[in-house]
Amino acid sequence: MPRAVVVWGGRVLVVEAVPPDGGPGDNALVFGAGGAERVWLRAVPGAGGPYGVVGFPTVRLDESGPLVVVATRVADIRGRAGILVDVRTWR
Repeated sequence: MPRAVVVWGGRVLVVEAVPPDGGPGDNALVFGAGGAERVWLRAVPGAGGPYGVVGFPTVRLDESGPLVVVATRVADIRGRAGILVDVRTWR
């Protein structure tokens, strides 16, 4: 069951449930307009510091495209989908 879905520029980004503790943390998938799988999102290496990345709990769409949230064991951060840039503390 998807937790969040956004559509932009002929692509669809689907966020699945965050993996159980110890999972790979790659629960966000981008599809092309025809439904073909394009890429699984991965967090920036070191984004979670020594505490590690848990996964992607949600995604939002704004005028610049998808804005993903990356959950770590100590805080959540946000950044642009693809390569996470403009990373900021979420909470």
